[in-house]
Amino acid sequence: MNRLKYILLLRVVIVILSLLAVHNATAQQTVYVGQTSSLGVVQQPGNTYLWELYDSVDGINLATTPGNCPLTKANFVNGINDSNEVVVQWNVAGTYFYKVTAIDTCANNIKVGKMTVLPTGADVSMSLAPASICVGDTSILTLTFTGTQPFTFKLQIDDGATQIEQIYSNITTNTYTIDLNPTTTTTYTVLEITDANGTNLNPASAVTLTVQPNPTNSPIYKYTP
Repeated sequence: MNRLKYILLLRVVIVILSLLAVHNATAQQTVYVGQTSSLGVVQQPGNTYLWELYDSVDGINLATTPGNCPLTKANFVNGINDSNEVVVQWNVAGTYFYKVTAIDTCANNIKVGKMTVLPTGADVSMSLAPASICVGDTSILTLTFTGTQPFTFKLQIDDGATQIEQIYSNITTNTYTIDLNPTTTTTYTVLEITDANGTNLNPASAVTLTVQPNPTNSPIYKYTP
C-alpha cells in the first residue's frame, strides 16, 4: 500500500472513531436560546484548526461537507473559527452538530459533537414590598417567572444563623407571592428553577428583607434639677 492510500485510509478510520466517540460523549449537551458555549480541543504543536457548524446532517458526509448552518441560527462569536478554542452563540432552538478539523502536514483529523438548543430557559426575578419591616409585621415576596409553565423552584432562606431550602411545585402562573414574617433580617435566594423546557441551575435572583427590632421599654425617671 503506497503512502497516499495509507494516509487516506487512516483519515477515514480516524473520522469514524471520532464521530462515534464524540457523539456518545456529547449527546447530552444542552444550552438555551441566546446563550453561548465554549468549545475546545487541546492545542497540538504544528496544528491549525477549523470549526464548522451544521443545522442538518441528513444525507451528508461530515468528513467532506462544509458547515451548513446559517448565521441567523448559530454563529462563532467575533467570527473566530480557526483556533483550538472557540465560542458559539446559539440563536434558534434545535439540534446542531459542530466539527473541528485539526490540520497538520500529514493528515487531517476531525471530531464532531452534538448540541441541543432549547427554547429560552426559565428565569425569575424577585421583589419585596416592603423591603424593611418591624418584628411582627409582614412583607410580600413577589416572584415573576419567564419561561413555559408549569414552574418549580427551590428557595433558600438564610437568616445568618440557619439556612433552609424549600421547594415550590406546579406553579401555573407567571407571578407568585409568598407572605414573609421573619424575626431577623433574612435573605431569600432562588437556587434553581424548572419549567416545561428544563432546569436553570443559576437564576440570578436574591433579595434581603431587613427586620428592625421593636423598641425596648425603659423606666421613666422624674428629673430633679
